[in-house]
Amino acid sequence: MIPEKKLKGDIGAIQVIADLAKKGYIIFTPLVCESLPFDIIAYKDGVSKRIQCKYSSDGNVSSETSWTDKNGSHKRPYSDSDFDYYGIYLPD
Repeated sequence: MIPEKKLKGDIGAIQVIADLAKKGYIIFTPLVCESLPFDIIAYKDGVSKRIQCKYSSDGNVSSETSWTDKNGSHKRPYSDSDFDYYGIYLPD
């Protein structure tokens, strides 16, 4: 079973990708590395942008990233150089 937080993150990324694709962007997704500070790269008119995708039911997004690995749960604040834009999916 997929944890709810992971599922919402996946839904958010899928919705952001669909929206950007409809707007004519070519979308690149990392195949191997899930530890990048961004989720996708959106490319259009010779310009690439690194996008951090989020799911938000209330319009707020966290200013930190979190992950779990064999050493436990971790958090760290995003830095200004981690990505160019948030892509936020608001289900309502």
